[in-house]
Amino acid sequence: MKTALHLHLYYMDQLHEIISKLQNLDKAGIDYDLYVTMTAKDEEAETKIKQAFPKATIWQVENRGYDIGPFIDFLHKINLDSYAYILKVHTKNKKGGDYGCFNGVRIDSKTWANMLWDALLGSLDVVKNNYSILSENPQIGMVGSSFSLTDEEWTYKMLEKRINQEAQKILLPNINTISFIAGTMFMVRAQLMKPFLAYRITDFEKVQSKVHDYMLAHCLERLFGVAVLAQGYEIRGVTYKQYQFSRLWASVKRFAVQKKITKNGKKIIKICKIPVWQSKEILPTHKIEQEFQKNPSQKRRLAVYAAYDADGFVDKADIYYIRALQEIADNIIYIADNELIAGEAEKISKEVNYIKAEKHGEYDFGSYKRGFMYAKEHGLLDDIDELILCNDSCYAPIHPFKPIFDKMQNEQIDFWGITENIEIARHIQSYFMVFRPQVFKAKVFENFLASVKPQKKVRDVIENYEVQLSQLLYKEGFKSESGLNVSIESNNRLRKNSNLTLYPHSLIKQGSPIIKKKVFEEVPYSLEGKLLRARWAAIRINRKLKNILPSTSELIYKIADFYIKRFFYQKKQTKSGKTIIKICKIPVYAKEIAHDKS
Repeated sequence: MKTALHLHLYYMDQLHEIISKLQNLDKAGIDYDLYVTMTAKDEEAETKIKQAFPKATIWQVENRGYDIGPFIDFLHKINLDSYAYILKVHTKNKKGGDYGCFNGVRIDSKTWANMLWDALLGSLDVVKNNYSILSENPQIGMVGSSFSLTDEEWTYKMLEKRINQEAQKILLPNINTISFIAGTMFMVRAQLMKPFLAYRITDFEKVQSKVHDYMLAHCLERLFGVAVLAQGYEIRGVTYKQYQFSRLWASVKRFAVQKKITKNGKKIIKICKIPVWQSKEILPTHKIEQEFQKNPSQKRRLAVYAAYDADGFVDKADIYYIRALQEIADNIIYIADNELIAGEAEKISKEVNYIKAEKHGEYDFGSYKRGFMYAKEHGLLDDIDELILCNDSCYAPIHPFKPIFDKMQNEQIDFWGITENIEIARHIQSYFMVFRPQVFKAKVFENFLASVKPQKKVRDVIENYEVQLSQLLYKEGFKSESGLNVSIESNNRLRKNSNLTLYPHSLIKQGSPIIKKKVFEEVPYSLEGKLLRARWAAIRINRKLKNILPSTSELIYKIADFYIKRFFYQKKQTKSGKTIIKICKIPVYAKEIAHDKS
């Protein structure tokens, strides 16, 4: 009945408290070996550990994979057949106002850490009870905090594709249900961890100062539970203290005063949910250029994905979009008009062939140019039927991509897009364009992309590149069509503006796989005024979008904020050119435009 206890010690100020809890094992008469990993040499901490536990084994590891990378390293240091159980614990940040939310309950990180620890080592009785559960119930394979034991769908869906890829790697069956202990502190039968010997600590991304989703550590956090279930065992949640007051107090404190760090590393203080201070501090970014080998799947298409994130992130909407492109394209090239924070490129390393991230100032067409040139130089255009140029200005897919590609396959055309626009001149809108070989192998096409230069503003890109590309190809005799045959003339609303992307709800009803982000971000950019309806319609079609699209509360806040500000202060220009300022809807200033009387 021997136990291997792994402690990953990162926050050294918690050592005294941890030693006290670990001694409950001695009081219960448990036979165990203590293994401690640290990311930096600390002689004082080592001395304290050795004084309390003379036989403890201590070593330093790279700061990879948070507590899970070191745990994998520990698994390789021991002989799993020599132990009945593994007890996995680690220090957890108890400062900084971090919060977690499980099973609909929000809690601060300090209370969460206490609940994880107390469920395993909170007292002599807790230790005895946990060992009794495992020894008397052979069907139970893992024990941990009932508060952190979760099977909420969103905790799996956010990582679904990579979790399944990793499950295949360790020979687990297809995942139908998921249940795991969030926070990765648990007691488990040692034999159930054998599948994870397929990993090494070097497989994990290096830890940055801010936790990012979609990393290997987050996948394995879930797979620890999945592996227990897949091998025919159950997970038992146990409770030592409910911490009801702490949970209530955490909610009150978070509403009254909230200190948080955004995904771009900026610090924000909110009072009653209202931001009152924001730092300018951001995480460092780096130029990235990486190649990855992929096995073509004979879809015979190549996609160039143009991205821009001022803070250097690959966000969840990008990841969702890029993974969906795999359904229609053999190869994907990711080009960003910005540098990336360390570790971000790894989020899509399994999906793309090539990543290049550096500031070039040429907007999406500059990224298209770089992606096209790379593909041409590496022979990726030689045997394909279609070249896709698309960018991150959209949420996609709403509807699947395949039906619209199947439909356009039979059209006798040379290039196409989701929508076309007749403003300025007829053109395929550049957020999603598809070209066939007679176009992308034509010299005129290559020369056009090669001529792309930095532009001062988006409008210049539209006029000089988006419109001009289609016009140039028309002059060369090439034909185009839009994937959505939405009639502008038959709809009074659509007749007011030929830019169909301003009507997200109508596009969703017409089967569009794509809607523009801008309609949700800049109220009232959408001319329909149906943002909430558009969101609900999209989620009804594809439940995965629930955590991709802005939340209902965010949209209500943006709409209310716009109209409240518009009521108190409004500056506008009339058709005649007159500038008017209104306060509480009352005109207080008007300036006439001087007209040339000659």
